[in-house]
Amino acid sequence: MKKLLRKFKESRIYSIFVKYLLRNFFNLLWEYIINILGKILYLIWILFRVSKERYQFDKKKCLKIVEFDESFKEIALLANNDLDKNYLKNIESKIIQENQKSEYKNFTQIVTDKLSNKSLNKILDVATSDKIINTVSKYLGVFPILSIVQVYYNIPVKEAELEGSKLWHQDGFGYRSLDFFIPLSNIDDTSGPLYIAESHPEYGIFFKFKNRISDIIQWKNGRVNLDEFSKIYKDEQIYKLTGNIGKAALCDSFQCYHRGGACEKKDRLMLRLSYQTPDAIRLKKPIEFIKTYKKINNNFILNFLYKYLLFYRGFLLSDRVKNYFVHTYHFFTFVK
Repeated sequence: MKKLLRKFKESRIYSIFVKYLLRNFFNLLWEYIINILGKILYLIWILFRVSKERYQFDKKKCLKIVEFDESFKEIALLANNDLDKNYLKNIESKIIQENQKSEYKNFTQIVTDKLSNKSLNKILDVATSDKIINTVSKYLGVFPILSIVQVYYNIPVKEAELEGSKLWHQDGFGYRSLDFFIPLSNIDDTSGPLYIAESHPEYGIFFKFKNRISDIIQWKNGRVNLDEFSKIYKDEQIYKLTGNIGKAALCDSFQCYHRGGACEKKDRLMLRLSYQTPDAIRLKKPIEFIKTYKKINNNFILNFLYKYLLFYRGFLLSDRVKNYFVHTYHFFTFVK
């Protein structure tokens, strides 16, 4: 039975069903039923927001490269002042020492907790700005929740294999999201640039590779090696995040395949802001340092929306229901 189902999901008939019916059905279901609360809040936001400014984002490709933004550069300068070279060198030494004792070669560490209050407040000022909220809400179609604010420090590691996040993958935690990847250091081809592929133009989240890696270890499972990926995606469908600070990549990490972090010679600092919705299974407890952050506004309605953005975690949906949604998306995938 499983073989027949797998064969059917690779068929031309099923691909047409996914392309023209299933994808449109789930788009409507997700935006207008599952996230009806977020939809209402988005309409309220439109009425009370201060500015309409936003980044122009291609909803079909589900990604955009921002060539320069002064606020992103300011964040990078503040973070680099906090994370000086000596501190980062110590982290690199610790990672290398730990790798000598382990078969798995770690290459990254989260360093958000080492940022000063000034840097964290600046990050949150930008993350809660009208420009970013407008961009995220316009793409999602609903008012978002800020799920992740993390700074990652990646280093070159000898003998490290291309595995996990360094191979092509989608973040399978929900249906739709929007992430801002903001380099806090200059990035070139030797410092682990982020690669992002456009969302599949016909199948979106419902497209999966037939020859993807199958592994009982979660962070290895479902990954796609570079050769296999190039059979489906062309070079012009893939974007690379390199350049000086002030640049950023916006992408839906649930819909878009992406990979990165494989530093060859130089290290890399990257800020990630991730906006999701209550049905995402990665949406857990509110971010700890946000509890001391104050978004000053005299408008009661806007204050309510900011609290939703920063603290709401989908309490109306149980983890069991969220997991059911995600398993449903995976079940209906078209395989090629």
